[in-house]
Amino acid sequence: MAVEVEATSQLDEFLGVLKRRVWAIVLPATLISAIGISIAIVIPKKYVSSTRVMLRDVEGDGGGGGGEGTSEGRVAEHTIRSPARVRAVLKELAWDDYLVLVAQDESLYVDRTLGNLEVETPPMDRYAGQQLVRAEFAHVEAARAQDFLENLMARWRTEVLERRHNQTRQAYDDLKESRGETDKVLKSIGRQISELRKLHGIPPALQDGDRVKQRLAPQFTALELEKEELLKFEETYVNALIIRDRLVSTRDRMEDEVPFTTKIQADDTAKRVQAVDTGIAQLESTLAARGWLPAHRKYRLAQSEIGRLRRERDALVAAQTAAFVEQVMVPNDVKVKASTQVEAAEEQLAVFHQRLTTQDDKVAAMNIEVQELQDAYVQLGELGAEQARKHAVLQATETQLESVRQELAQLDGPMGNPFEVQDAPNLPTSPTEPNPWLIGVFSILAGLAVGLAAAIAGEYSKSTFRTAGDLARVMAVPVLATVNVIVTRKQARRATFRRLAVGGVTTGFVLILAYITWAFAFRQDLLSPEVRDSIEAFRGTFK
Repeated sequence: MAVEVEATSQLDEFLGVLKRRVWAIVLPATLISAIGISIAIVIPKKYVSSTRVMLRDVEGDGGGGGGEGTSEGRVAEHTIRSPARVRAVLKELAWDDYLVLVAQDESLYVDRTLGNLEVETPPMDRYAGQQLVRAEFAHVEAARAQDFLENLMARWRTEVLERRHNQTRQAYDDLKESRGETDKVLKSIGRQISELRKLHGIPPALQDGDRVKQRLAPQFTALELEKEELLKFEETYVNALIIRDRLVSTRDRMEDEVPFTTKIQADDTAKRVQAVDTGIAQLESTLAARGWLPAHRKYRLAQSEIGRLRRERDALVAAQTAAFVEQVMVPNDVKVKASTQVEAAEEQLAVFHQRLTTQDDKVAAMNIEVQELQDAYVQLGELGAEQARKHAVLQATETQLESVRQELAQLDGPMGNPFEVQDAPNLPTSPTEPNPWLIGVFSILAGLAVGLAAAIAGEYSKSTFRTAGDLARVMAVPVLATVNVIVTRKQARRATFRRLAVGGVTTGFVLILAYITWAFAFRQDLLSPEVRDSIEAFRGTFK
C-alpha cells in the first residue's frame, strides 16, 4: 500500500546539502588554508626597536613650560620624521640595498622607511616644563631596526644642541658688538662735554628749578632738525644691522653641501650575450646532426627556442649600456646666494654707517657753532640727556650680556643638555608583526566560509525540486513515492574520474606549495634562482 512521503525539516535539508557537496567545501578550504599558511610562513617578520627621550625646558626658569626645549619636543614628530634626516641616516648607515638604488627607487625606499617609523609626543601639562618623545622603528632585521633608530635619535639630539648653541653664541656676539658701539658713543659724548666746558669755561650746570633758561636762535632750530635727521639715520642703521644679523643667522643654519645626482654607465653584459650565442650554436648543431624535417615536432620546438634566444640576445645588446644614478655632495647654491645677500647687506650697512658718521659730524660741527653762542647750556643739557640714555642702554646691554654669558656656561655644562634618554633603542629579540598564527587561523576560516558559500550557491542557484519535501510543499495532492537519479556505469566512472582529477590537482598544488614553503624556510638551495627571486619580490612588498 502506498504511503505518503513525509516532508523533511530545513535542518535535514541543509545537512543533506553539505553531504552532497562536501567536495565543494573541502577543496576551497584546503586551497585557501594552504595559501594562507604558506603566506604566514613566507611573509617577512618585522622587529620593532623603541626608545623614549624626555626633553626638558632649557630656559631653567620655570617660564610656564614654554621654553625652547619643550617647543622642540612638541615639533619632534615632524623634525625627526624629516625625509632629509632619514635620507642622511640611511647614507651614513650605508646599507647595501639602499646604496645601489637609483633616485626614483631611493625616494620610494625613504617613503617606505618613513612608513615603518613612528614618533609620538603624548600631551603633557603645559607647565610641566618637559616633553616626552617616543619613537619606534620596524624592520625585518633586528640589528638594522636598532641601528637606524639609534642613529636617527642621536642625529636629532645633536642638531638641536648645535642649533641652540649657535643661536646663543650669535646673540652673545651681537650684544658685545652693541656694547662696544654704545661705549664708543658714550666716550664721544663725554669728550664733547669736556671740550665744551673747557672751551667756554663753563662750571657744572645750574638749573632754575625744573627748567633751564635758554635763548632760542635759528641755529638752535637748525640743530634740532639735524638731530632728528641723525636719529633717523641711527634708526635706519639699526634696522640695517638687524637685517644683516638675520641674514647671517639664516646663512649659518644652512648646510655647506647638498646631495646631487649624476649618471654613470653600467657594466656591459658581454658574458651573458656570449652564453646566449653558445646556446644558439648548440641548438643549430643539434638540428644539423639529427636531420629532422621542418614538419617534425622537435624541429619546430628547436626553432622556437632559437628564436627566443635571439630575441633575448637582442635585448641584452640593447641594454648593454644601461645607466644608473649616483649621488654626490656639491656646494649648497642656496647658501652661496645667502652669502651674497649677506655681503650686499654688509655693503649697505657700511653706506648707512658712513651716512650716520657724516650726519654725526655735521651735528658736531653745528654744536661747535652753537658753542660760540652765549647760551651753550642747552647743548650741554642735550649732551647730558644723551649721555644718560646711552648709560641706560649700556646698563641694559650689560645685564643681557651677563644673562647670555650664564646661558652659554650652562650650555657647556651638564645642565646644558636638555635630553634625558629614558629608554635607549633596544635590540628586539622576537618579531612583533605580523602574527602568523592569526593569518593561518583567518585563512582556514576564510576557506571554510568560501567553501560553504560555494556549496550553498551551487545547491540553491537552480530553480528545481531537490527533495520530496519540495514537491509536497507546492502540490495539492500527497507525494506517494520518489524515484532516485539513475546513474549509468559510464556516468559513475566519469564522475569518479573527475573527482580524482580535481582532488589530485588540488593535492599536487598543496604538496608543491608546502615543499616550496619548507624549502624557502629551511633549504633555499633546493629552489631555483627564479623561484627565490619571485618569493623575495613578494616579500619586498611587505617590508
